[in-house]
Amino acid sequence: MVKPFVSQAAYEDTGVTLMARITDTDGNNLTQSDVSSIELKVIKLSDGTTVTTVALTVSVVIFDTLQTTALLPAWSLDSTGANFVYKTLDAHLPDGEETYRFQVRITPASGATIQIAYDVPTVQTYA
Repeated sequence: MVKPFVSQAAYEDTGVTLMARITDTDGNNLTQSDVSSIELKVIKLSDGTTVTTVALTVSVVIFDTLQTTALLPAWSLDSTGANFVYKTLDAHLPDGEETYRFQVRITPASGATIQIAYDVPTVQTYA
């Protein structure tokens, strides 16, 4: 069973950065020319409602060169780097004390669809 990445908690109404190193079925790092489209769907897990569904711009979120800690300080998994980076909008995490699933669906130019999921718990803030 595939499990989503579980993020550290984020404050409600703030964005988070989603990152991954994505490979094709042959183990090659995905590049912009390998991708036809990318869709992001944000779901509030407590009731299954969709917060938003948006098309992401391939040239903005997929990098042909892996982004390492020198270029992407938030990447701390290893020294190899990430080729998918997306900074979410504040509106993607509207409520505190919830968990939101960010489902990323990548349609490649050829081959099987790639899916990634991130679960992000939120902390309520008080005015």
